[in-house]
Amino acid sequence: MSDWKIGNYDVEEVQEKIFEIFLEFDKICKKYNISYTLEGGTLLGAVLYKGFIPWDDDMDIIMLRDDYDKFCQVVNHELPSPFKFMNMEMSDEYPFLFGKIFNLNTIYKASNTAHLNIPHGVFLDIFVEDNIILRTKRIQSRVVSAIGTVRYIKLGVEKFQLKHILYAPLFLLDIPQLTKLANKVMKKYNNQKTDYIYPLCESISSKPPLPRRMLTQLEDAKFNGFEVKIPVCHMWYLHKHYDTPMEIPPKEKQHPTHGVEKIKL
Repeated sequence: MSDWKIGNYDVEEVQEKIFEIFLEFDKICKKYNISYTLEGGTLLGAVLYKGFIPWDDDMDIIMLRDDYDKFCQVVNHELPSPFKFMNMEMSDEYPFLFGKIFNLNTIYKASNTAHLNIPHGVFLDIFVEDNIILRTKRIQSRVVSAIGTVRYIKLGVEKFQLKHILYAPLFLLDIPQLTKLANKVMKKYNNQKTDYIYPLCESISSKPPLPRRMLTQLEDAKFNGFEVKIPVCHMWYLHKHYDTPMEIPPKEKQHPTHGVEKIKL
């Protein structure tokens, strides 16, 4: 039994369900020669714990846009029941600019998305790195962030605030138009060979840009006893994203990050 709970469940039980999704994801990627790596807290967990951070309640995968597009074409033909992949092209009620694989036999309902007609099971996040030009990265990422925020507001995921008046022209667009615009802006430089990439789909403009080698130069690592690929430059990445990545945070900061209002595994 772990020290961390989500509802009546141990975090470890949630992690087991997430890892089941990951194993199916990995099978598809291997079959179709699709490259991916771990990012964020999942990468940190692989380095520190050779698995999940003990209190983490998600798993983050990242891939280049070409690999993501290839994955999207085949994933729902390959996934066995009860798993289902979704992204914003598949449903106007899906709020995120990145994809997720859900376990439909589970319930993992977040308070801010509970009203939406989308799957609400345990999930695996699949983020996308798009090409960027350093001198225009700030503008490009802020535009995508604005589009993502307006989609959230229109879908009731986020509340309108006075500062959102700055996004007034975007509110004139409907969800399909916002989806189309988001893709256009995110993919703007993907026909060019750039030195840097960025997870524009996360709708966050404050992250540092990544060198392309982050996703092209990989090495073996273990995650829950399973062999995965992580960036050769993983320590550079972790120090860029965390103040003290190799130190265990204080107890008050050790908690799951998703606001779950209903859970059933």
